[in-house]
Amino acid sequence: MKRLVLAICAACLPVSTFAANWQCRNGDLEIRCDDARCSAQSEGFTPVSLVLDTERGTLELCAYSGCWSGEARIARDGPFWLASGRGLAWNGPQGDAADVAFALDSRDRIGTLKGAGFAMPLTCVVED
Repeated sequence: MKRLVLAICAACLPVSTFAANWQCRNGDLEIRCDDARCSAQSEGFTPVSLVLDTERGTLELCAYSGCWSGEARIARDGPFWLASGRGLAWNGPQGDAADVAFALDSRDRIGTLKGAGFAMPLTCVVED
């Protein structure tokens, strides 16, 4: 009974109670997809990095010469973090805003990125 009460109380806490700054990347390969197919590259690419700040409610995806960043809608469902950023601003020399979605399993710290032409898994760590 005690566990049940604790679980119900934890479920009622706001997302900020479980705030974290997730740093994610994939240095092994880059996967890009369009409406026809996906292609993977394992050499000669600059790894993307993604930062999900659940306390500030922001998402940043960096690749090559700049980053897409901005506010994100963030939800937590048990071990899963789900984030989406619409029209994230590009701060590099050339480029457009992008929509980005990210799902993270905090148990194994594996995330899945979809957006800005990328569709790929990322490994993540929590930054203090």
